[in-house]
Amino acid sequence: MLALEVKGAGGCDGSAIPGAPAAGSTLAGALSTTASTDYAVLEEAHRTGSREMRLVSAQESVVEPPRRFEASQTR
Repeated sequence: MLALEVKGAGGCDGSAIPGAPAAGSTLAGALSTTASTDYAVLEEAHRTGSREMRLVSAQESVVEPPRRFEASQTR
């Protein structure tokens, strides 16, 4: 868990989930990619001590997140 508070976190997901069907991904795949990408960007903000999303400095992790979170059905 990352203990931080940043600005702009909601904007990261704005196009990822709605764009998934057009990219040929399932909803579970889109959620997995979104969670993995969000974590990578937040981890970069935490590492640099920033209160802003670090999209540019985390761009390689956005393309290929170093840590993958898998979506699973809970019910």
